[in-house]
Amino acid sequence: MKKRIILGSASPRRRELLTQIGVEFEVLVNSGEERYVSTKPEEIVKELALAKAENTAAIVDNLKDSLIIGADTVVALDG
Repeated sequence: MKKRIILGSASPRRRELLTQIGVEFEVLVNSGEERYVSTKPEEIVKELALAKAENTAAIVDNLKDSLIIGADTVVALDG
């Protein structure tokens, strides 16, 4: 059975990237406040991406047949 691919991000750039590689997907965002406890940019990104995926998973009807993509970006300067 083909998986339903869900992008849990409102980012136009992520939509563009998935479209460029020919992925059929839908956007479903369960917005919540972005919170993190890490201080390292690479860990902050992981926390935020996981939170987006978990928040989106919470509102998906058939989670078993779905693949949820949660992603985030941070910009760090001088560390």
